Amino acid sequence: AFFFHYESRGSLMRHRRLFAACSLMLLLALPSLAQEEAALSKWNETPDAYFLTEAEKQEWWSFKSDEERRQFIDRYWARRDPTPGTPVNEFREAIMKRIEAADERFKLSDLRGSMTDKGMVYVIFGAPSRMKDQRVTEQSATDPFTRGSDGNEVNSTWSYDEARTA
Repeated sequence: AFFFHYESRGSLMRHRRLFAACSLMLLLALPSLAQEEAALSKWNETPDAYFLTEAEKQEWWSFKSDEERRQFIDRYWARRDPTPGTPVNEFREAIMKRIEAADERFKLSDLRGSMTDKGMVYVIFGAPSRMKDQRVTEQSATDPFTRGSDGNEVNSTWSYDEARTA
């Protein structure tokens, strides 16, 4: 009887430990779920949403639940899939790669690179066909866009072939 009682107590301790571990995992997961929900409600402000049409923007604001938003995002990408019958959405993959590249190349302190002006252009149009960087000098500082420059800025001119912007 003592052995049986000991086994029951050990089993109870295992259940308590399991309950404590599950509770801890749940507590750790809750903040990330809350962050995911907050991020989902602002998805329309992310680089993923640069291709939203006016009608889609209006539709986005009509949603009341995260489930509606998730379904919309799935439809958003599906509409842009160049090969709908395949398991891979090539358009989405290309845009995600551009976002990742823009985040690396154009990051400004606390601002994601894909959220900068250069980053947005890069995400929408891809890499330019031609690029020209020119250091701002005192002589070029008469230009209204570079006035007051200390000579450390660079003006970048990106050119795109017409076929990529049409």
